[in-house]
Amino acid sequence: MIGATALRALVLTAAFFAALSPATCLGENSNRLPAKATKELPPELLGMSRSLLNYVGSTLPE
Repeated sequence: MIGATALRALVLTAAFFAALSPATCLGENSNRLPAKATKELPPELLGMSRSLLNYVGSTLPE
């Protein structure tokens, strides 16, 4: 009986701190992405990726 109560308290405490952990990182300075990661795609590559997404979307069952 005491063991189950202790386990329940431990689980609730872990869930509480897990819910708070993402909130602590919101106030920190976020790292900027490198310029290469935010560079615009060439039109050919953009067209190919759109075609691929359209193909994949058309093959999904309804």
